Amino acid sequence: MTLGGVLTDGPGRRWIFFVHVPIGLVGALLAPRTVGESRSAERGRGFD
Repeated sequence: MTLGGVLTDGPGRRWIFFVHVPIGLVGALLAPRTVGESRSAERGRGFD
């Protein structure tokens, strides 16, 4: 059984949406540490 099913059967359907908030916050805090910089420092500025 998934977490969504447990929450639906227990506290109610609305609690499913509250689970995503802490997961999103943790992901936003960990993203700068795990995702590297995509811009090269050696590349000059072009027209685009």
